[in-house]
Amino acid sequence: MLPPRFSALALPLLLIGCADEVQAPDRPDVVLVVCDTLRSDRLGCYGYPRATSPIIDSLAAGGVVFEDNTCQWPWTLPSMVSLFEGRYVTAYRDKLEEHVPSLPEIFRDAGYITVGLAANCLVDESQGFDRGFDHFDGLNCWDENGERDPSGRNIEQLSELALEAVRDVLVLDEKGQRRPLFLYLHAYDPHDPYSPHPQFKQALPTTESGPPSPPEYWRETFAQAGNGYDKDKLTADLAFLTDARGRYDQEVRYFDLKLGKLLADLQGLGVNRDALTALVSDHGEGLWEHLRNEPQKRLMKRSPKQFFYQTHGGNSYQTVMATPFLMWGRGVPSGVRISQGTENVDLIPTLLELADIAPPEGLDGHSLVPLMSGDGVSPREYVYCYGSHGIAIRHLESGYKLIIPSGRSIDSQRPMELFNLKEDPHERRNVAKQNPEWVKRLADEYTHWMAANPTTSSTKVDRHNEQNAEDRARLKAKMEALGYTGLETGE
Repeated sequence: MLPPRFSALALPLLLIGCADEVQAPDRPDVVLVVCDTLRSDRLGCYGYPRATSPIIDSLAAGGVVFEDNTCQWPWTLPSMVSLFEGRYVTAYRDKLEEHVPSLPEIFRDAGYITVGLAANCLVDESQGFDRGFDHFDGLNCWDENGERDPSGRNIEQLSELALEAVRDVLVLDEKGQRRPLFLYLHAYDPHDPYSPHPQFKQALPTTESGPPSPPEYWRETFAQAGNGYDKDKLTADLAFLTDARGRYDQEVRYFDLKLGKLLADLQGLGVNRDALTALVSDHGEGLWEHLRNEPQKRLMKRSPKQFFYQTHGGNSYQTVMATPFLMWGRGVPSGVRISQGTENVDLIPTLLELADIAPPEGLDGHSLVPLMSGDGVSPREYVYCYGSHGIAIRHLESGYKLIIPSGRSIDSQRPMELFNLKEDPHERRNVAKQNPEWVKRLADEYTHWMAANPTTSSTKVDRHNEQNAEDRARLKAKMEALGYTGLETGE
């Protein structure tokens, strides 16, 4: 259900002429929105002071905000494998496993019409994400002329295709009834490159996005590298980073605006006004708030644009791990904020309980319905995020978080990192040497977690098999089309 405040914000969007009311399905329509590369701390409902998300904030006020949510991987494909399977991924995995029931399959088997549209071209049929959908539309990374199209399909384009697909599948029977709908929408905004949106120039000027915290972090950290960079050029480069962070904010605002229109248009097509809706993200974005994952000698030769880390997949700090988890609609209480730690793997069991569908065996997540009602307690003691270049484990009560180096972090001689997020939320002070007991406790927990959740890596395939070789080459080409060439992501 759209909350009262939303109607005031989006009144022009709702004056579109709603379809005739039909008898609601016994189970709610379910709409899952995945916003690619969205940090939770860039939304007003998570405390961001800039006006990036007025519509999402209104929707959140009419539903539930999970304030401390963690994604399971800081890059799209493994994160989406985990999200679609409701399982932890403890090795690089970019393709759904055939023997594991996926989210759309579960809803389809429960009698739902299933529709999926993904604007990130990596989330497509070749990786198994079409399985279980009656209608699936993945983005081609190339335009009709075969040219590279790195911009992806923006939320406006995605909305047009989604409305067309939903219009085609919402077929009424002779009694004016229909099956419930499961709709998955994966928007590419605000993934880089961050496009400017001039309509938000006054509300969100890019010059005011500001540096990371603390305010002198960029200059002081860069100066400590001792590379003698020209001061005037440094000032210009840092202004560029501020502008880019501002363009990211504008991208979030653009997504917010178009999402509001899409939800209103779906109602106009007859998607239930009390549809169960969830908004999550696959991972966050670095936005130059930590160092690039390289050896110190190489970092000293970098400009600020490359000295600090922009994107995702190369580390396991909160900038890429902390993602939004919002729900509203049928069965979801209004105006609830939950501070206990949650994870993206909790999405499937929560949706299934609210839709009155029995969960399959083997899920690693927990239903959050008891927490929503106020009757439950936090179902977990730790949260986890596996990555190719760092694995993170956090003890929720204490706030201690351990990052274990892997991949390029080992090559870059990164140490074991321990942070207390309650005292140091921006992860500036590594306190591993001062707290060896917490390092050991969290490292032991990592060992137990890995043993309990074995994952077969997607890279362990027969490379002499012609089909496998073609699949890997196709995935590599798509990553290059999206601009991942030479980055740590997906190495």
